[in-house]
Amino acid sequence: MITRMRALLLATLAMSVIGAISLSQSGEEALDRQANAPSPQGVAQVFFGEDEDIHLDKTPPRAVTGLDLKRMGWTYDCMECHRHVDEPNSFQRPMEIEHENIVLEHGNNRFCLNCHHATNRNAFTDYDGAEIPEHDVTLLCAKCHGPKHRDWQAGVHGRQNGYWDASKGPRTKLRCIQCHDPHHPAFAPMKPLPPLVYPSRAPQPANSDPHGH
Repeated sequence: MITRMRALLLATLAMSVIGAISLSQSGEEALDRQANAPSPQGVAQVFFGEDEDIHLDKTPPRAVTGLDLKRMGWTYDCMECHRHVDEPNSFQRPMEIEHENIVLEHGNNRFCLNCHHATNRNAFTDYDGAEIPEHDVTLLCAKCHGPKHRDWQAGVHGRQNGYWDASKGPRTKLRCIQCHDPHHPAFAPMKPLPPLVYPSRAPQPANSDPHGH
């Protein structure tokens, strides 16, 4: 009986080890795919930080799906429809079909083609009409938000994970649209947390109520 129980325990441990190795390999492969993706000005875009940073919540505030749409098991891009749709001739156009849930509140950008390319909806547009590829979306934001883009490049705006000392390992950062909704970039107001309640035996700040009232 003891021998059978020991064999069962060893088999269970072996399966756990195999499963852990498999998950580790799949996680490394996912990070490799993200690290090898094209990125603006050579910045590493490994969006979820390092595996060993288990004490950090590295989930981006927004889930980014890109310009591809997924419906009923099908994936299609913007030009599947827009190759058959005339360019809008008005700055005021109702949001319809795939766009009906978009709330456009982005300063003076009330016209879709301020950001989206006029003839290739799978890309964004620069000031001169040149295409900005989807993976370089930060360059689109830089058109109007130059100082913020500079700060993002320097690492003082946005969220970074990884190592401050680059000699010890990679540093990762989120792109603009992983925090901000590009159509409605302002963050919704947040309810503040209640104030700290100091124990009665602790030194009390001036004009404070020890019971938090």
